[in-house]
Amino acid sequence: MSWTRLCAGIAIAVTAALALSACGGEDDKKGAGAATAESDEIPKGDAGRRMYFEKRCKEGHYGLCGELGLMWEKGWGGDVDKAKAKEYRQLACDFAVVDSCSALGIELSLEKELEILGKKCAAGSAFACNNQGHMLLTGTGVAADPAKAKPLFEKGCAGGFPASCRGLANIFGNGLGVTKDEAKQKEYQTKAAALDAEIAALEVKYFHIPPRDQLRVGRPSEGLIKSMRGEKTEQDELNKKMLEDATKKLGVIVGADAGTGPK
Repeated sequence: MSWTRLCAGIAIAVTAALALSACGGEDDKKGAGAATAESDEIPKGDAGRRMYFEKRCKEGHYGLCGELGLMWEKGWGGDVDKAKAKEYRQLACDFAVVDSCSALGIELSLEKELEILGKKCAAGSAFACNNQGHMLLTGTGVAADPAKAKPLFEKGCAGGFPASCRGLANIFGNGLGVTKDEAKQKEYQTKAAALDAEIAALEVKYFHIPPRDQLRVGRPSEGLIKSMRGEKTEQDELNKKMLEDATKKLGVIVGADAGTGPK
């Protein structure tokens, strides 16, 4: 399992879990109501979900471009358009999103993923920096090198990817290639929580869900959309394990206790 595949698959799940604390509590009821009112302008069901994926894809969250391609292929939330489906999957594949490449019949080695991510990160993609950083931090396809992961996470965090902020919190909190710095750890944990809350607000708006009922997703490609449609998938147990592995590797709390935020 590559980090590009895993990060693309778990992004929403991690966000949703950690965002529970940001969206809950008495002080947040007013804000939640405003989000619900605003969400009335967004079509319910698959049409709203398609709009969400399109927005996020255009903003550079390329892992979701593949999901958007699937919706065009299946006609979920609008017309069927095979050409658009291929276009969005190719866009995701161009950023080394493994599932999208596989759907196009393209298999990527870990070395090729790193090569692609390196070029895209150098060109300014925060998404690519985020995923390359995780591969370097965890030694996926390359020798682990927290010192090299750090500047990549800095770019990813500045670009709006909470997982990169958590990566930095992990690096400073555990002294990985740097002097241990609890103040920096807390700074990046706080930044990650703020970004999580922003993304959670978008989920509430586009998915028409109460803040305390964040999506339980994180499945690769078709399973992601099926779970959003309330359908069971064969990937449930596999992805539960993926999330548990991600929790261990990234130091991110996912699950029932996520509302307390990262430690």
